[in-house]
Amino acid sequence: MNSGHIYESGEYLSNNPDWHESDSPWKARQIALMINKNQLALESVAELGCGSGRILHELSQDYPSVKNFHGYDISSHAITIAQQYVLPGRISFFQKDFSVNSLNHHYSLLLLIDVFEHIEDYLGFLRKLNRSADHYIFHIPLDMHVQGVVRDLQISRRDRYGHLHYFSKATALRTVEDTGYRVLDYFYTPGKLEIMSSRAHLGDYMMNIPRRLLFLMCPDLTVKLFGGYSLLVLAESC
Repeated sequence: MNSGHIYESGEYLSNNPDWHESDSPWKARQIALMINKNQLALESVAELGCGSGRILHELSQDYPSVKNFHGYDISSHAITIAQQYVLPGRISFFQKDFSVNSLNHHYSLLLLIDVFEHIEDYLGFLRKLNRSADHYIFHIPLDMHVQGVVRDLQISRRDRYGHLHYFSKATALRTVEDTGYRVLDYFYTPGKLEIMSSRAHLGDYMMNIPRRLLFLMCPDLTVKLFGGYSLLVLAESC
């Protein structure tokens, strides 16, 4: 996907020992909300940058009629963790860069959950994936906000999670559109409020008070000022 050295060297695994497996049930619920809201008909689902594989495991239980779930990741560490969720004939994982041969595959739904912010050439990457699926769901961290800029929080996201690009709602949606997709639906996901890490500081808990209260009245302004939200986007190829 990108140069990928931190994902194969063990650096990413050291910073994120469970490869975000603990966050996966929450992420799967957000994806299911989008699928159900838009009444998507699914026969096959693939996830690029599948990490621990647990998102596909959770979705396979929610959608028993879906025939195949395929997970792709460039990291051998991630694929090793994901093997616990293999279900022969239904759930499979592959250590490969899907974008290299994306035209050889077609899925009902392609998931990119917290992925393209890690990719050096993220625009080229998204263009390569176009027409690989009927629908696409992107989960995009919104790291570009006032609090983050003032505190240089993007640097910590870069060091711990390997984020190379930082998005607001506006730039996230334009990125999807500019690479050949039509946005069908989107909504904010409150990750900082609902899956706060055990490493969170008192300041994180205090910041959640204005995040929660102001969001009820002015969601866009809240996200621009305080962050703590990501954007879940449903799209199709133009």
